[in-house]
Amino acid sequence: MKRDIILSGVGGQGILSIAAVIGRAALEDGLHIKQAEVHGMSQRGGDVQSYLRISSSAIRSDLIPRGAADLIVSMEPMEALRYLPWLADDGWVITGITPLINIPNYPEGETLRRELEKLPHAVVLDADAVAKAAMAPRSANMALLGAAAPLLGIDAAKLEYVMELKNIFRGRIKEYADRYPSATYYPGQRPWGVKCDIAMPCATQNELNGDEAQALVDNGCICVAEGANMPSTPDAIRIFQQHKLLYAPGKAANAGGVATSGLEMTQNSIRLTWSPEEVDAKLKSIMQNIHAVCVRYGTQSDGYINYVVGANIGGFMKVANAMLAQGCV
Repeated sequence: MKRDIILSGVGGQGILSIAAVIGRAALEDGLHIKQAEVHGMSQRGGDVQSYLRISSSAIRSDLIPRGAADLIVSMEPMEALRYLPWLADDGWVITGITPLINIPNYPEGETLRRELEKLPHAVVLDADAVAKAAMAPRSANMALLGAAAPLLGIDAAKLEYVMELKNIFRGRIKEYADRYPSATYYPGQRPWGVKCDIAMPCATQNELNGDEAQALVDNGCICVAEGANMPSTPDAIRIFQQHKLLYAPGKAANAGGVATSGLEMTQNSIRLTWSPEEVDAKLKSIMQNIHAVCVRYGTQSDGYINYVVGANIGGFMKVANAMLAQGCV
């Protein structure tokens, strides 16, 4: 069994929530999964894309090549069309039809519908209307996921139960473990006690404290990369640095979303549209430059790179140079 899935939409539509539900169901079904958020936005209104690769055998890469996706699930019709070059000849598109107009010269809705209806395998759904009819207007993403469920290749009953549990009954995930004993639930615990090489706190502010940081160190973790705004407490950061972990603070490691927002605003300003490959290349260059700045200002005499210091000084220098260029000082 193998499924390569692209999830797409606009910031705030719940694309990553869809990815989380599918990933949970796949793991509980005993499947291998890899996920890559190619344009994870930190601002609403920007492009969000996630690759999901699910297989009964080991998966080596988390990226999906062009022409290989089995399924595109998109909350937004224009975003569905954007990723068609990645769809396999026999692949399916499951998309919402409600446009989120966030750029100038956005195509007419009827034009988008006609283009989607030309596809040999497509389901075009008014997910917002379905969610409202179910008295859950903020769950349009789960309505769309329901339409895609038969094509995912995983236990649809488990997937349906998770969607129902979280979006209708607002229940706790413990109830899933009660229903499916093969799942393991750790009451009152957070994931930082699990042995790992790399930890990536990506949920919310202050989700990783000093005791949990020490547990990561004791269990052999060598790298912590933040994917949220300030997810590690000051005590946790201090422990990471004392033990010389490769610690990448969110202000640097999580800058890709805001950077891509800037690239989108640039396209709007100059009235040009860049291809996904061009955006990827520009984003890669930005992130490489951020890393170089952190290394430049954060390398200590013993060779350890303090990415917090490097990012802070680099940010200060950027603002100071801009003020000098504008004649403010």
